[in-house]
Amino acid sequence: MSSLASAATAKDSKGDTYVPVKTLTGSTFSTQGPYAVGVDTVTVSVTVPQPGGATYSIKVDIWYPATKAGKTKATYNVGSWLPSFLQPLLTVDAASRANAAKATYVTNAYSKAAAASGKFPLVLFSHGYAGFRDQSTAL
Repeated sequence: MSSLASAATAKDSKGDTYVPVKTLTGSTFSTQGPYAVGVDTVTVSVTVPQPGGATYSIKVDIWYPATKAGKTKATYNVGSWLPSFLQPLLTVDAASRANAAKATYVTNAYSKAAAASGKFPLVLFSHGYAGFRDQSTAL
């Protein structure tokens, strides 16, 4: 039986069942590994593989073992993922601008850092259909 299935559950005011979390413990990802992490974003042109297929661009983040000398930590802002027609909502008033600024997160990776020397495995990670490429930076 999984730990989730055997855990005590509770119900909220709407009747939804949930597992109460009383303490958070460390995870596999709670300590730094032996390498710094570098990150770079590239734009890739993709053509739909059929006659007359459309061509479009996608942004891809490349994460790799790196050296961190002289580099700053990478950041991302969730507001940058809003469609262009919603972007003006981020600057409507002072409160909107302040909230948009709060949506900027610092990662543990270094922007455009030099790659570490050596051989490393290649990992391909997809955030999924409804995700965005910055969502799993904690990994």
